[in-house]
Amino acid sequence: GSGGLILGNANFANAWTGPTVVNQGVLGISGANALPFTTPVTVNSGGTLFVASSQTLASLQVNPGGTVNGSGSTLSVGRDNANTSIDGFLQGLATFLLNKVGTGDLAITGNQNLFAGTMQANQGRLILSGDGTIASVSAATLVGNNGGTIRLDNSGTNLADRLAATATVTLAGGTLDLVGKDGAASGEQVDR
Repeated sequence: GSGGLILGNANFANAWTGPTVVNQGVLGISGANALPFTTPVTVNSGGTLFVASSQTLASLQVNPGGTVNGSGSTLSVGRDNANTSIDGFLQGLATFLLNKVGTGDLAITGNQNLFAGTMQANQGRLILSGDGTIASVSAATLVGNNGGTIRLDNSGTNLADRLAATATVTLAGGTLDLVGKDGAASGEQVDR
Protein backbone atom coordinates (compact mmCIF):
# COMPACT_ATOMS: atom_id res chain seq x y z
CA GLY A 1 0.00 0.00 0.00
CA SER A 2 0.91 3.67 -0.20
CA GLY A 3 1.28 4.20 3.55
CA GLY A 4 4.40 4.16 5.68
CA LEU A 5 6.12 1.87 8.17
CA ILE A 6 8.70 3.36 10.53
CA LEU A 7 11.24 1.09 12.24
CA GLY A 8 12.37 2.89 15.37
CA ASN A 9 13.90 0.14 17.49
CA ALA A 10 17.68 0.19 17.38
CA ASN A 11 20.25 -2.58 17.02
CA PHE A 12 18.29 -5.28 15.21
CA ALA A 13 15.35 -5.30 17.59
CA ASN A 14 13.29 -5.77 14.43
CA ALA A 15 15.27 -8.91 13.58
CA TRP A 16 14.11 -11.27 10.88
CA THR A 17 15.80 -13.38 8.27
CA GLY A 18 15.49 -13.14 4.53
CA PRO A 19 15.14 -10.19 2.17
CA THR A 20 13.37 -6.88 2.74
CA VAL A 21 11.32 -5.57 -0.20
CA VAL A 22 9.65 -2.16 -0.46
CA ASN A 23 7.00 -2.37 -3.19
CA GLN A 24 4.96 0.73 -2.36
CA GLY A 25 4.85 3.44 0.24
CA VAL A 26 7.68 4.32 2.64
CA LEU A 27 9.85 2.12 4.84
CA GLY A 28 11.52 4.47 7.31
CA ILE A 29 14.59 3.78 9.44
CA SER A 30 14.57 5.95 12.56
CA GLY A 31 16.55 3.70 14.93
CA ALA A 32 20.22 2.92 14.28
CA ASN A 33 20.53 -0.50 12.60
CA ALA A 34 16.80 -1.15 12.92
CA LEU A 35 17.11 -3.66 10.06
CA PRO A 36 19.33 -6.72 10.46
CA PHE A 37 22.62 -6.16 8.60
CA THR A 38 22.17 -9.56 6.93
CA THR A 39 19.09 -8.48 4.99
CA PRO A 40 19.34 -7.60 1.30
CA VAL A 41 16.98 -4.69 0.54
CA THR A 42 15.14 -4.15 -2.74
CA VAL A 43 13.16 -0.97 -3.46
CA ASN A 44 10.74 -1.29 -6.36
CA SER A 45 8.80 1.30 -8.37
CA GLY A 46 6.51 3.28 -6.06
CA GLY A 47 8.52 2.38 -2.96
CA THR A 48 10.79 4.58 -0.84
CA LEU A 49 13.44 3.69 1.72
CA PHE A 50 13.93 6.67 4.02
CA VAL A 51 17.04 6.54 6.19
CA ALA A 52 17.12 8.90 9.19
CA SER A 53 19.49 6.80 11.35
CA SER A 54 22.65 4.92 10.43
CA GLN A 55 22.08 1.48 8.91
CA THR A 56 24.21 -1.33 7.44
CA LEU A 57 22.65 -3.60 4.80
CA ALA A 58 23.81 -6.79 3.14
CA SER A 59 22.99 -5.18 -0.22
CA LEU A 60 20.78 -2.54 -1.80
CA GLN A 61 18.97 -2.86 -5.14
CA VAL A 62 16.85 0.10 -6.25
CA ASN A 63 14.82 -0.65 -9.36
CA PRO A 64 13.51 2.01 -11.78
CA GLY A 65 10.90 4.16 -10.03
CA GLY A 66 12.16 3.26 -6.55
CA THR A 67 13.67 5.89 -4.23
CA VAL A 68 16.23 6.01 -1.42
CA ASN A 69 16.19 9.22 0.60
CA GLY A 70 18.39 10.08 3.56
CA SER A 71 19.18 12.81 6.04
CA GLY A 72 21.57 12.96 8.97
CA SER A 73 22.62 9.34 8.59
CA THR A 74 25.03 6.83 7.05
CA LEU A 75 23.73 3.99 4.87
CA SER A 76 26.41 1.31 4.42
CA VAL A 77 25.64 -1.20 1.67
CA GLY A 78 27.40 -4.21 0.16
CA ARG A 79 28.22 -6.29 3.21
CA ASP A 80 27.37 -9.52 1.31
CA ASN A 81 29.83 -8.65 -1.53
CA ALA A 82 27.07 -8.88 -4.17
CA ASN A 83 26.90 -6.70 -7.30
CA THR A 84 23.83 -4.43 -7.16
CA SER A 85 22.61 -1.20 -8.71
CA ILE A 86 20.63 1.93 -8.04
CA ASP A 87 18.51 2.28 -11.17
CA GLY A 88 15.96 4.47 -9.43
CA PHE A 89 16.35 7.69 -7.47
CA LEU A 90 18.90 8.53 -4.80
CA GLN A 91 18.06 11.65 -2.82
CA GLY A 92 19.79 13.08 0.18
CA LEU A 93 20.85 16.21 1.98
CA ALA A 94 24.46 17.15 2.66
CA THR A 95 24.19 15.20 5.93
CA PHE A 96 23.53 11.86 4.14
CA LEU A 97 26.41 9.42 3.48
CA LEU A 98 26.06 6.43 1.13
CA ASN A 99 28.94 4.17 2.16
CA LYS A 100 29.95 1.33 -0.22
CA VAL A 101 31.48 -1.62 1.66
CA GLY A 102 32.24 -5.18 0.56
CA THR A 103 34.09 -6.35 -2.54
CA GLY A 104 31.15 -6.18 -4.96
CA ASP A 105 30.08 -3.38 -7.31
CA LEU A 106 27.39 -0.77 -6.66
CA ALA A 107 26.36 0.76 -9.98
CA ILE A 108 24.53 4.09 -10.05
CA THR A 109 22.72 4.05 -13.39
CA GLY A 110 20.19 6.88 -13.07
CA ASN A 111 20.46 10.68 -13.05
CA GLN A 112 20.83 11.67 -9.40
CA ASN A 113 20.29 15.42 -9.65
CA LEU A 114 18.63 15.59 -6.20
CA PHE A 115 21.57 14.06 -4.31
CA ALA A 116 23.68 16.54 -2.32
CA GLY A 117 25.28 14.14 0.15
CA THR A 118 28.43 12.02 0.04
CA MET A 119 29.05 8.75 -1.80
CA GLN A 120 32.01 6.88 -0.36
CA ALA A 121 33.76 3.77 -1.68
CA ASN A 122 35.52 1.98 1.16
CA GLN A 123 35.72 -1.37 -0.63
CA GLY A 124 34.78 -2.63 -4.05
CA ARG A 125 33.67 -0.27 -6.79
CA LEU A 126 31.16 2.57 -6.82
CA ILE A 127 30.32 2.94 -10.51
CA LEU A 128 28.47 5.68 -12.40
CA SER A 129 27.33 3.99 -15.63
CA GLY A 130 24.42 3.95 -18.07
CA ASP A 131 22.55 7.20 -17.41
CA GLY A 132 24.24 7.51 -14.02
CA THR A 133 25.17 11.10 -13.28
CA ILE A 134 25.45 13.42 -10.34
CA ALA A 135 24.54 16.45 -12.35
CA SER A 136 22.56 19.64 -12.13
CA VAL A 137 23.22 21.85 -9.09
CA SER A 138 24.28 18.99 -6.85
CA ALA A 139 27.02 19.73 -4.35
CA ALA A 140 27.69 16.02 -3.89
CA THR A 141 30.99 14.60 -2.71
CA LEU A 142 32.58 11.34 -3.89
CA VAL A 143 35.26 9.77 -1.71
CA GLY A 144 37.54 6.86 -2.64
CA ASN A 145 39.21 5.39 0.42
CA ASN A 146 42.01 2.83 0.50
CA GLY A 147 40.59 -0.31 -1.11
CA GLY A 148 37.74 1.54 -2.82
CA THR A 149 37.32 2.56 -6.47
CA ILE A 150 35.15 5.24 -8.02
CA ARG A 151 34.55 4.38 -11.68
CA LEU A 152 33.03 6.65 -14.32
CA ASP A 153 32.04 4.08 -16.95
CA ASN A 154 31.26 5.30 -20.46
CA SER A 155 31.72 1.90 -22.12
CA GLY A 156 27.96 1.59 -22.72
CA THR A 157 26.36 5.03 -22.62
CA ASN A 158 28.97 7.69 -23.39
CA LEU A 159 28.30 10.79 -21.27
CA ALA A 160 30.70 13.72 -21.33
CA ASP A 161 30.14 14.92 -17.76
CA ARG A 162 28.88 12.45 -15.20
CA LEU A 163 29.74 14.81 -12.35
CA ALA A 164 28.41 18.30 -11.78
CA ALA A 165 30.97 21.10 -11.77
CA THR A 166 30.02 21.62 -8.11
CA ALA A 167 30.79 18.00 -7.16
CA THR A 168 33.93 17.20 -5.17
CA VAL A 169 36.08 14.07 -5.63
CA THR A 170 38.45 13.11 -2.82
CA LEU A 171 40.91 10.21 -3.03
CA ALA A 172 42.28 8.99 0.29
CA GLY A 173 44.24 6.02 -1.01
CA GLY A 174 41.42 4.98 -3.34
CA THR A 175 41.25 4.88 -7.15
CA LEU A 176 39.41 6.98 -9.72
CA ASP A 177 38.83 5.20 -13.07
CA LEU A 178 37.47 6.66 -16.29
CA VAL A 179 36.41 3.99 -18.79
CA GLY A 180 35.83 5.21 -22.35
CA LYS A 181 33.66 3.91 -25.17
CA ASP A 182 35.45 2.04 -27.91
CA GLY A 183 35.77 4.26 -30.99
CA ALA A 184 34.42 7.39 -29.30
CA ALA A 185 35.86 10.27 -27.31
CA SER A 186 35.11 10.23 -23.59
CA GLY A 187 35.98 12.79 -20.97
CA GLU A 188 35.25 14.33 -17.62
CA GLN A 189 35.99 17.90 -16.64
CA VAL A 190 37.60 18.19 -13.22
CA ASP A 191 38.02 21.66 -11.74
CA ARG A 192 40.84 22.35 -9.34
